[in-house]
Amino acid sequence: MHGIEELKERAVKAADKKAALGQDINLKEFDDSFVVHSYMADEDLCALPLGEQKRLIMAGLDVSQKERAGTFFQKDTSVIHCHSAQDGIEVIPIRKALEQHPWIKDYYWKLVSVDADKYTAAVELNLHDGYVIRALPGSKSVYPVQACLYLDKEGLQQNVHNIIIAEENSELHIITGCSTSPHMKKGIHVGISEFFIKKNAKLSFTMIHNWAEDMMVRPRSVAQVEEGGLFLNNYICMKPVKSLQMYPTTHLVGRDAVLSRCREALLGAIAPHSARAPANLSPIERAILVIGAWELAHRLDVPYRVVIDEAVELAKDYGGTDGFRYVNGVLDKLAAKLREPEIAARTADSGARR
Repeated sequence: MHGIEELKERAVKAADKKAALGQDINLKEFDDSFVVHSYMADEDLCALPLGEQKRLIMAGLDVSQKERAGTFFQKDTSVIHCHSAQDGIEVIPIRKALEQHPWIKDYYWKLVSVDADKYTAAVELNLHDGYVIRALPGSKSVYPVQACLYLDKEGLQQNVHNIIIAEENSELHIITGCSTSPHMKKGIHVGISEFFIKKNAKLSFTMIHNWAEDMMVRPRSVAQVEEGGLFLNNYICMKPVKSLQMYPTTHLVGRDAVLSRCREALLGAIAPHSARAPANLSPIERAILVIGAWELAHRLDVPYRVVIDEAVELAKDYGGTDGFRYVNGVLDKLAAKLREPEIAARTADSGARR
């Protein structure tokens, strides 16, 4: 494990180092000072203005927290809500973890090089916060953990470091989003994410970007999958940004370790049941269909009718006038293919009751 002082020294040396790929950004054009926001209780989240709630749901965060294993919500540089709702699933702000949990140092900057470029260096030299989400050995998340990194202050540089750990024989599902407030136009998000999928563990991670058009975005993500581990990684970009450069990397270090980046596969599964090409759908309907398709394919513990009903409700709240009808029809057809045994059993059970 790298000593903290060594990490700082390496970061200082790389403070002006250009990235190997992508447009070079002058970080001095942005404000990276800390912004204080008050912590929000559950009822405070539900009282947020509807405009902000809509931005959040488009990034995957439901303020009602219904059917969620935990929530992490960072606004600008401040963590304003953080809790776990399931035993065996930990959700911790990373600054708190570094102060209180010595074990986090075994993962901190283990996969991403602190001196890779000016962006990794900036996060270490002025870490705002970020999350640590960990499934303890043998734990299975019943519902996904939701996380959101939200920018509200114009011209802000948000520096975050996230660590995700699925311990041996665990199963962890995460929906994480990045978004800006309705009024915000310009800023930069610099995010480090390190994923550790231990032996025979399973992690599904869906990232949703819903940024303002003048946003600069520089994620740096590396994952490590051990023997028998599975990493399902989905990325959804709701709208174009001014500049986005990333090079996500995954190391498969054990026998039968698997990585699946399945967004395109999900869109391909949706296409035969849709009268419109996925590219012609509205960003909201497309994102809802991708999430619904993933749950139908991979969350067999969730009844197919529950998956469809949740997708329909999202489309009613945030989609076009008749978007919910379209979402219902497409997912209903897809369920007939992906959940055929479940539907047959349900039909037989209904017939037996008559």
